[in-house]
Amino acid sequence: MNRKVKLCYIVNDSARKATFKKRKKGLLKKMSELSPKDRVSIQEDARDGAKQEQANQDSFLIQRIMKSNYQLKKQREGDN
Repeated sequence: MNRKVKLCYIVNDSARKATFKKRKKGLLKKMSELSPKDRVSIQEDARDGAKQEQANQDSFLIQRIMKSNYQLKKQREGDN
């Protein structure tokens, strides 16, 4: 039976890197067990996700301003 693992930041650099390597090795093993067709689609999905996260400073600030304005509007409507 697996025990529950407490999730927290690993302060020790060598322990954090070792944990990352183990996790990465396990994920790559699971991915290699899938059929080659599925493996290609998984890799494509992973690349697409990375591209979506990229943003320049201007677009990031615009998103933050829009979110703040929405939250302020919502809060003002709640006060009425």
